[in-house]
Amino acid sequence: MKKAYLDSFYNLVEMLKQDKRCLGVWYFGSVARGLEDEYSDIDAVFLIDDQYFEQVCEEFSSFIQKICDELILVWPEGFNCDELKNFQYIYKIGNDLYALDIFLLNSQKNDSWIARAHYTALKPQDIIFSKDRAVEKIIQKAPSGSTLSFGISYLIKTYFTHLNMIIKYFLRKDYFKLKKNIDVLYNIHIELLLTKYDKIVWGDYCNKINQCLPPKLQQRLKNYLPFSDLKILKKQILDCALCFAEDAQKICAERNMAYPIRAETVIVNEYKKQLGL
Repeated sequence: MKKAYLDSFYNLVEMLKQDKRCLGVWYFGSVARGLEDEYSDIDAVFLIDDQYFEQVCEEFSSFIQKICDELILVWPEGFNCDELKNFQYIYKIGNDLYALDIFLLNSQKNDSWIARAHYTALKPQDIIFSKDRAVEKIIQKAPSGSTLSFGISYLIKTYFTHLNMIIKYFLRKDYFKLKKNIDVLYNIHIELLLTKYDKIVWGDYCNKINQCLPPKLQQRLKNYLPFSDLKILKKQILDCALCFAEDAQKICAERNMAYPIRAETVIVNEYKKQLGL
């Protein structure tokens, strides 16, 4: 990981350490598992005092803005609830683009399965700081069960967040994570198009595509089919992303919605730069 990226994260940690509303923080994901490499992002869980939970969630973007030159995109996870919220922040420092995966955990309401998953396997060496042993206390809890819903804006943010993730999987030549995340792009593109064309309430995606989408749009979706040659695949995904952007802009215009053109421009340019396109 680049020094500028690590410095930005530790500056964030230091700010939250001085904030009485944050009770602790620990590593999560590949860093916690000792599996990080040069392409890894930092995943961290911040334990937030229950009475300030929603307030901190709303303000967190302002903390990120203080550690970077430009905040490009904020992507909220679909499972976000009053127990746990996950945001991926994509930001620039100089000419480099970085991503932080931040999980905000409620100090009192944290017994759903998704909240529990973020501290059940927590090890003492993963704790960055803990005020009054708040993190150690939460490890002792053994809770239980929670849900979600999305709209067009969420689909667009989800698409470009995963397009940004895919860059490192191409660089690693990680076919399995590529497949998983390309499937996300494929499914999100389908969901976006079906917000306009879906006229039936039954059937799976395959039926809805065949029933609802005109041949031209069906062909766009076929372009997500994988190839073993990464040179072909990364160009194909770029073409798909440009088609997605065109479709999303049209649908946003029809519904008088703002389209995140800056996020599209920066992330697509980063994709081209990192993957030599």
